Amino acid sequence: ALMGAQASPAQALADKYGVSVSSPGQRRFLAAIATLDAALTRPGGAKGATTALVDHDARRDIFHLEALFKVYGDALGPAAEPLAAQVKGLEDLIGATTTFSHALKLAKDRGAPPEVSQRLRELQSAAMDAVEAEVAAHWLPGKDGKSPAVATLLSTLNQAELPGEKKDRKLVAKWFTHQAEKIGRTDYAMDRLGDGVHALRRKLRWLVVTMESLDGLVQVGPARTKGAATEALVKKYPSTLAPAQAGEKTLEVPADVFAQLQAAIADIGEIKDDAEARELLESAARDSGASPDAIDVALGPAGSQADMTARATVVRDGLRAQGTVAQLAAAFGD
Repeated sequence: ALMGAQASPAQALADKYGVSVSSPGQRRFLAAIATLDAALTRPGGAKGATTALVDHDARRDIFHLEALFKVYGDALGPAAEPLAAQVKGLEDLIGATTTFSHALKLAKDRGAPPEVSQRLRELQSAAMDAVEAEVAAHWLPGKDGKSPAVATLLSTLNQAELPGEKKDRKLVAKWFTHQAEKIGRTDYAMDRLGDGVHALRRKLRWLVVTMESLDGLVQVGPARTKGAATEALVKKYPSTLAPAQAGEKTLEVPADVFAQLQAAIADIGEIKDDAEARELLESAARDSGASPDAIDVALGPAGSQADMTARATVVRDGLRAQGTVAQLAAAFGD
């Protein structure tokens, strides 16, 4: 039986696929997979499942699944590597569909040429088709109502020997400390989108997504600093973490550190979206034969390299000045 009162969708999944759960790690995997499995069983075949998967909640739990593979990769061993790659492949395809949404909104708001918007819609449609093809090939449930990919995932997890509660807590704390220290040592160049701005946001986001994936093990504790500014930030970015499981000893992140992380992720996300949208619009302009100058006129400086660099540098330097990542490493090292 599963631990904790929150586990009903995960327990239903375990019963459906005939697997048992004997560790906190397995429980967390099942909680994330349950959302994915529910999306896959929506009516409408591969198309219905694809629409459900692109939905925010389903995509979030696919991220949670990826995060758990990162934390438990060594414990799961080589057998899990192709499964982790398959989950990441699905998430990448879903992610490709969402990048066009911001670009289309920007094109409409700023009055980009209609042929540019048309080209973006064609590309978004092709991206949705790619998700649908992957779902149909590997993920869609058969006549028995079970997804082949989910069945393989659960079978591998069922055979894995993940640590018990005490060792699990240590493994998770060590993972967070290592990741935070690695981010702190890396100098992210804010004049580059892919391996600079995007990379920094991705690393910060994985920290929060992983906290969320742990099904209550990590909790937001009292802020380390006082004052009106801290109170306002903590109010704006409250905990997004699941409640603690009954009887499970938790790990704690200070509320101000959690809020600073969330604020940086949101701010860099806007900058990244603008820069990516500009690249997509410029590419769509070339493909559709529209004048590239029309994009400059429509967007102004938004998303240009100079704009991206200036805005992202402010966020990165703010994180450094606050000592956010170092405080996070310290919180998990305590």
